[in-house]
Order: sequence, then structure tokens, then C-alpha cells
Amino acid sequence: MKQYKRRLIAAGFMFLAGLLASCSTQEGPFRLSPGEPIPGDFICSVESFYDTVSIWQDVDDVHVLTYTKVDVKPDEPHRYKVTSPRELTADDVKVTWYGDEFGKDEKDPFNGNTLSARIVITVDGTVIFDHLESFVENRPE
Repeated sequence: MKQYKRRLIAAGFMFLAGLLASCSTQEGPFRLSPGEPIPGDFICSVESFYDTVSIWQDVDDVHVLTYTKVDVKPDEPHRYKVTSPRELTADDVKVTWYGDEFGKDEKDPFNGNTLSARIVITVDGTVIFDHLESFVENRPE
């Protein structure tokens, strides 16, 4: 009987984890608090321990949002917009994390403090967005 209860509890946790995972990939409107909703379709979200890069597309407009997800000092997201000639996929986006704010010391996003990220969006071999985002001003004190 104990074995059955443990399996039932484990199955319940797996179900809840699946629900939470599906919530993180829902389509727009996407809202960062505080801020206006960003309409459109979710392309991808890439995270490090502290920071997040999220990308959404509304028709031809691609929205890139970068923000620090620290409870003690949440920051206003930095927002960028670029036009794309076609619908993007997650394969069109590359995010590289760095341990310095100048993009020289590449880091594993969950093994060390990331201070910047290079975001590159490529469409059919053409780079439409290439930006080095510094998260230094958003670190908790």
C-alpha cells in the first residue's frame, strides 16, 4: 500500500511539473510586470541563473526582451524590436552568455555569474539582430 501511495504522489508531482512547464511556453500576449503586454507568438526564452532573454514575434515585428529575474531587485526589461522577413523559429536565435560585461569570458549560464549575453538572430543566413546585452546594472547589491 505504501508503494502505491508513493507512486501516486510521484505521478501527481510529474503532472503538476508538466503543467508548469507548459505555462512557460504559452503564446502572447506576454506581460512583464511592470510593462505593457507584448502581443504575438512566443519564439523562445533562454535563461541563465539570474537573467532571461525572451523573444516574441508579432507578424513581421520581432521583440527581444532582456531582464534580470532577481526578486530583491527586479529591473525594467530592456526591449528591442527588429523586422523579420519571415516567421522565426527557436533555431534562428543564438544566445551566448559571458562572465564579464564585455563579451570576452564565455560562461555556462548555470555555472557561474553571467554578466552579459550576446543575442544573435539569423534569418536564412542573414543576421537581422546582433546585440551584446550587459546585465551589470541589474545585479543585487
